[in-house]
Amino acid sequence: MIPASQLAQWVQLANISQYLSEDDNAKQSIMQWGPYRGNIRLPFLLGFYADIVNWASIPYVGTEPLDIVATYMYTLMGKYLAQASSILGNATGTVIAPGTPASGSIIKASFDQFTVGQAGALMNAGDISLQLNYPKAQANTVTVEINNVPLTYGALTDQLSYTVVYNATNFVVTIYNGSPNEGVQDGWLIAIRSLYQQTV
Repeated sequence: MIPASQLAQWVQLANISQYLSEDDNAKQSIMQWGPYRGNIRLPFLLGFYADIVNWASIPYVGTEPLDIVATYMYTLMGKYLAQASSILGNATGTVIAPGTPASGSIIKASFDQFTVGQAGALMNAGDISLQLNYPKAQANTVTVEINNVPLTYGALTDQLSYTVVYNATNFVVTIYNGSPNEGVQDGWLIAIRSLYQQTV
């Protein structure tokens, strides 16, 4: 039996995960310069089941059908659960101001893609960090994908994730793969995108 307080928390997490998955889809559309054909149903499903559980949590709390639906909703959150939990626990949030290019400069997009272990790859098996020399990379614009799956931002040990350090002339991406960090592996297709400022 799932208590009402836990159902309420799961609904909040599902609502946050719905936003995160919709945001993910939008970013993928922008980065691919066209419609994203990934899991476009996930935001709808999260919202749909969150509404059902929210509505049914008062009259049907403690019943097996509601527990089954709520558990299914919880599993739908998948890779967004950790980030949603972090957001839910940090009610104050962080305001991120959009980057504005300086006079005489433009914002450009970068895209680096390679397969670990192949000739010309930017990383070798076991590497954990990569420096890319793009000047004035815009904060919070770097995304990393492995085998076409976007990674979660943060130094997480229970799933693949990444962090970025931004410098004036470059940025450094660190990929986390377990604890201890095993780094990248042969055969991984890695794609790194960013926005950076270029003087014209």
